[in-house]
Amino acid sequence: MKEIITIIGMWSICACAGRVNQDQLTLEGDWIYIKDSSEISTITDAGLRFSNDTLLPLGSSMFWPSSHYILKQDSIIFEDFDGKKSFYLILNHQPDSLTLSLNGHIERYYNRQLEYNSRLQLDSIILKTGWCFGDCPEFTMTFHPSGSSQFRGIRDTKFIGERKLTVERDRLNKIDSLFKWSYIDHLDTTEYYSAIDGWSTGIILYYNENQVKRVEGTMMNMPFRLKPIIWELVVFLKEEKMI
Repeated sequence: MKEIITIIGMWSICACAGRVNQDQLTLEGDWIYIKDSSEISTITDAGLRFSNDTLLPLGSSMFWPSSHYILKQDSIIFEDFDGKKSFYLILNHQPDSLTLSLNGHIERYYNRQLEYNSRLQLDSIILKTGWCFGDCPEFTMTFHPSGSSQFRGIRDTKFIGERKLTVERDRLNKIDSLFKWSYIDHLDTTEYYSAIDGWSTGIILYYNENQVKRVEGTMMNMPFRLKPIIWELVVFLKEEKMI
């Protein structure tokens, strides 16, 4: 909570400073929604990603579609879920903060660049998968930043049993970078990130020698900051013909 208050304070300072020359600013990147304390919504992580001419809502759900957008003066024009034209009105845009209005509702965001933490050191990851409505691979993988990893195929995997694996350097570096962007200290571990018919998934992250976070849910509904890490491990196991 202290960090969120700090971020809101930074936003307030930027807002008072007035609008920066728009020619020097870009919407490109991830913008994280600042939830108002009066909101009843249970959404714990959400935001917007601007990439080239595509607008993608960020969140744990896999069912939020991307949309083509056009930036026209102080408006972001895009298509909503029904294919109808909608627009955000840009009220304030600073390098690390963004204030938008959608149908009269004010939304405040901070730039995800503020979440990067170079001091995060990953010690190990345990990834477990299980049941689903179908033939989902059930396995356990223990990953170490050194590259040494252990796989145990349990059911519906191409390899049944235990096997030692070595993760290549490029992928190790990528996972390390993704972890530093994970905002792991602020992750809500009390929530079960799931869909009714999803692929049961659990991940345990050990870091900074004595810290640990456990998250459970279903594969496509896991926190969006952790999905790239999980997917890197899953793709690796597919390439190794384990699953």
